[in-house]
Amino acid sequence: ASGMSPAGGTGFHWLWFVALAAFGLLFVVYGPSLSGPFVLDDLYLPFSNPQFAGQPLRAWVMGVRPLLMLSYWINFGMVGQEPYLYHVFNVLFHFAAGMFLWVIVRRLLARVDTPDAKATWIATFCAAVFLFHPLHTEAVAYVASRSENLTVMFLYASMALFVSRRSES
Repeated sequence: ASGMSPAGGTGFHWLWFVALAAFGLLFVVYGPSLSGPFVLDDLYLPFSNPQFAGQPLRAWVMGVRPLLMLSYWINFGMVGQEPYLYHVFNVLFHFAAGMFLWVIVRRLLARVDTPDAKATWIATFCAAVFLFHPLHTEAVAYVASRSENLTVMFLYASMALFVSRRSES
């Protein structure tokens, strides 16, 4: 399970194509939400509060969930209160989580000696189900649910790192 190539070769160019296609398809699937306004809990986030929005980075990240608040601060610094880029960030975080899930499944299957091609197809299927399952619609389309996207992304990133270590010791 060294090359992680579906056909036993050294490259896996078709995987890059599949990942890019999934990335593009995510923007098609979530396209209607990208141009949506801030709604419900979004209206109570720091960027919506004129007294807080102009505060320096330190004020944004001093409370709970500093990475979440950092992501909102970055969005606010880039586009102010224009919701499009906030939604795009959610799609990007969701896509990253899907790619980390692919690594997790692929590495776990390699550990149980699943043939490369089969393991790659199974991992690709699992990542696709994760990326396009309707269960994730709220977390991806709703700006205030970014905390869920970030939680899953960092959880999967840490798991991918764990299962990718070189030795069992």
